[in-house]
Amino acid sequence: MKLPTVQILPFLFLLACHVPFKTLTAQSLVVAERDTTRTTSPDRDSVASTTSGVDTVVTYLAKDSIVYSMSTRLMNLYGKSELRYQAIGLKAERVDVNWDTSTLNAQGIPDTSGKTGKKVIGAPVLVDGGETYNGSRIGYNFRTQKGKISVGDTEIEQGYYHGEEIKKVERDVLYVAGGRYTTCDAEHPHYYFYSPRMKVTLRNQVVAEPVYFYIADVPIFALPFGVFPNESGRRSGIIAPAYGADSRRGHYLSHFGYYWAINDYLDLSSTFDWFARGGWLNRSMFRYALRYDFTGSVSVNFTNLHSGEEGDPGRSEQRDYNIQINHNQQIDPTARLDVNFSFSSGSFFRNVSSNLDEILRQNIVSNATLSKTWEEGNRSLTLNLYRDQNLSTKDVEERLPSFSFNQGQFFPFRGTSKPRGSASDLSTEHSWYEMIGVSYNAQGQLNRSKRFLTVDGATVEQNDARGGINHQININASPKAGHVSISPFIGYNEKWSSKSVEQGFERRDGRDTLIVRDINGFRAVRTFSTGLSASTRFFRDCAATGVWNHGNSTYRHTEPVA
Repeated sequence: MKLPTVQILPFLFLLACHVPFKTLTAQSLVVAERDTTRTTSPDRDSVASTTSGVDTVVTYLAKDSIVYSMSTRLMNLYGKSELRYQAIGLKAERVDVNWDTSTLNAQGIPDTSGKTGKKVIGAPVLVDGGETYNGSRIGYNFRTQKGKISVGDTEIEQGYYHGEEIKKVERDVLYVAGGRYTTCDAEHPHYYFYSPRMKVTLRNQVVAEPVYFYIADVPIFALPFGVFPNESGRRSGIIAPAYGADSRRGHYLSHFGYYWAINDYLDLSSTFDWFARGGWLNRSMFRYALRYDFTGSVSVNFTNLHSGEEGDPGRSEQRDYNIQINHNQQIDPTARLDVNFSFSSGSFFRNVSSNLDEILRQNIVSNATLSKTWEEGNRSLTLNLYRDQNLSTKDVEERLPSFSFNQGQFFPFRGTSKPRGSASDLSTEHSWYEMIGVSYNAQGQLNRSKRFLTVDGATVEQNDARGGINHQININASPKAGHVSISPFIGYNEKWSSKSVEQGFERRDGRDTLIVRDINGFRAVRTFSTGLSASTRFFRDCAATGVWNHGNSTYRHTEPVA
């Protein structure tokens, strides 16, 4: 019968940061009894694989030597030792296994070449799948399924975890002493959460008493206790902050907030940045998704930043905003909607972003496009909303809306094809009027603009709006006259506009001056074009019988063609 799997887990405070706990799994080790003690020579690796008594295969290796005593049932691995069993791997400079008590101990050895004597060679490293756990000493009892890790560290989901001592007292219960979690990758983290006592119930919850938050090893706030969910998947919870310093606004605490997993289709996150000398910044994002149908998000950023102290003559305050709306939806196989709207104050990126491209950005563009096709009728329609905002001048250009409709070529007089010629001639042709094809295209847009001009030292807002539609109809045909194909065509174009431009000369100060003025009111301009083209084809059949084709006539020669 296969022994049950044993769970060992170092301190993982990541639950407060919405990261699922990872488990450290070990399986019962098995060794076959031998009649003699085996000691290998140090000049080669020692490798063995055993499987007896229990249905688990263990492979162990040591760079220096492996010593197994039959009388004491002790096995000692020296020098870059390694044990592998199923998906679990353990590496250490020294590993001792007692098969009578079913215990395993792994540890490193002091580095005698170091000046301080605190450096360790070959500290235990345990690998479980894709996760790696480091400790100063790892011990485990296979019979009682209890284990202990001293000074354990690991990295999971961009978070760093540390526990001074972890004890496994039951199958799914761990006690942790001196637990710490941080997202800072420095050897000595700038900020972290710390709890001296914790009880971890795997796949259930974590209870910590008390909980402290440290910045630069200085406690900022504390809670008498904390209870955190310990379940896999998306979970609501606190978003862990980062700590740093800025030359303009001093020390800061960034992206500290809360994540709310509303349901399987919605979530919401909101984080804050606090600056010691500069105010605050809030970032919030609402997301939604329904697979195969639509996805979208709404992002809202607000800032309240300042420089200088209260009462200083040079104090300045700046409030900025940035809003982004995205929506993508496949309405049906022939219709789709894509929305990408952006609204921002002119100084948002300069005051907030550290990205050079965003700081130098001069324009933000918003678009919304709805497209629809009718395949059976060879038609398509596109509607678009467009907005271009200049962040420096605050000028705005808009097309609200623009559209394009296209009707592909169709033959209004064409009926069912009928055969011509003899019964052996299976080719079919259309009458000349059935060859008349018509296509139509229409494009229109309403343009609005807002500009800010400086006149006599004052800022003046200038607004303008004008719209128009362009119609285009094309008629063509390609009938045959004997061996010649004739292709007449007619093109008709008509433009409608709500505002037109009038130019003229006026006599001013004794000379003619060009005057350009806008004329409100509906105007139409019509143009047309026509033409005729003719073509025929000559080609030669290269068969040995010498066959020439001209139009619909075939000429055969009795002599082969050279």
